[in-house]
Amino acid sequence: MPDTVSQSDILDARARERLPRRKVAQSVVCRLVERPAVARVVQPQFFDQNTMPVDIKNKEASAVQIGLDVAISRPTAPRTPAIQRVFMTAFRKIQLPDLRFIISIVPLVGGRGGFILFPFAICSVLSCFASDVYVRKGAIGANSGRNWSDAWNELGQIPWKSIAPGDTIWIAGGEYSTALTPTASGTAEKRIFVKRVRATDPIPVSALGWDNSFDSQVLINPRIPTNPGIAWVTGIDGKGSYVTIDGRLDTGTSCGIKVNVGDGAVAGAVKIDTGNTGVVVRFVDMAGPGGQTPFTYSSNISALYAFSHTGRGRITSPTFESCRIHGAVNCVKLNSNGATFLRCKFYDVVVKNSLKYHGNVVYTSESSGCLVFAYNEVWNWDSEGILLKNTPQTWQIYDNVFHDSFRSGYGRVLEAKDAAHTVIFHDNVVTNTWASYRADSESKGAFTSASRSYNNTFSHQKLPPSGIENHDAGSINSDNRGSEILSPPSSPPNS
Repeated sequence: MPDTVSQSDILDARARERLPRRKVAQSVVCRLVERPAVARVVQPQFFDQNTMPVDIKNKEASAVQIGLDVAISRPTAPRTPAIQRVFMTAFRKIQLPDLRFIISIVPLVGGRGGFILFPFAICSVLSCFASDVYVRKGAIGANSGRNWSDAWNELGQIPWKSIAPGDTIWIAGGEYSTALTPTASGTAEKRIFVKRVRATDPIPVSALGWDNSFDSQVLINPRIPTNPGIAWVTGIDGKGSYVTIDGRLDTGTSCGIKVNVGDGAVAGAVKIDTGNTGVVVRFVDMAGPGGQTPFTYSSNISALYAFSHTGRGRITSPTFESCRIHGAVNCVKLNSNGATFLRCKFYDVVVKNSLKYHGNVVYTSESSGCLVFAYNEVWNWDSEGILLKNTPQTWQIYDNVFHDSFRSGYGRVLEAKDAAHTVIFHDNVVTNTWASYRADSESKGAFTSASRSYNNTFSHQKLPPSGIENHDAGSINSDNRGSEILSPPSSPPNS
């Protein structure tokens, strides 16, 4: 094995895969599991003369809502007393692209004078009877959300009481000044989706009023700059569960949805502080006021604030995927029962007035359950990477790249404070940083004997991963099997 590996090779994922590693058995605390698609069978539904909706009995009705929220057009021919000559067919779009769900209503000829509502599926995975509604800045139609011409023209106009499980809210590109505040809930099987629209989406492209210019970034700049642009409303516990907010893409410098928050804020660009379950945020750029150089903050601002409070419900199992989170005292402030950070980018945590506000990439306090930090990239931070505080926590941290902490700072990857925490730290690249992990003995911080560190690559560090820094004690390096600890350069960073 060569004594040194170039920094560019280390940061190249493909090159890194060529580094030899030994397979090490581990006691898995928790693991990521992809939720499989679920196929469901929908049974026919029967309506007789007495139980069918009153609007169908009325021959003047041109459209009705039957049971499962399926819009059905009624023929204009009058019905006969003997047999309901109702031949109606409704086509409702579902969440899978280029597929349609067909509903047929067939008359009964057995003398009961009713009809059967029977679904014929041309797909195997169903998300039936979902509605597609629209938001477009500048829309001047009826503002009903039915199509692009009649879209709601601000995020604050969405009538969440009318949003049901399985619905999709499509947002056109543009700058919005009111917050997105989900107060309706989906289910584990039928989530509510909020999506930035793409020109390749067949359902919204076929809606009345479509224009290709709608396929552009959704920018949320709240009228009050210190307010969050995406927020689960305080005091409404349990609402907003199983909601996915999806910006759809990373442009290389930002995401499909970007939320700005100004200096002086505490809650952040995205705020979750009330009990809900299964929230997913994907491809959202959460941008604080800071940048690459030290910034003087007037508040302890967090770009993402997902923090359960006493007396409010517990945040459970949120997922943040492919997001950019940056430019704040804390990229993330977290207190939840389970959380997953997957393929995100964290950067620019550089605090000029650090004696007043201590910078952290992830500040996590009293979090519990399955906590995962995987396939992320972290750079340009001046103090702690992941700071574990207060009650014991258990984290899986793997396949991340931590590189180039701020030159005049003390960028560490991981610090344990206040309690003994369990960390499984494996298959990470750590290069050009101050140190790897630290246990703060003065605050009784430590890593438990169940902690493990293996198959990592450490390079170009001021302090190699000895687990001892200044007065600190407690190490996860004693089980550092399969790792490559490379010789530092003659002039280490931050020296």
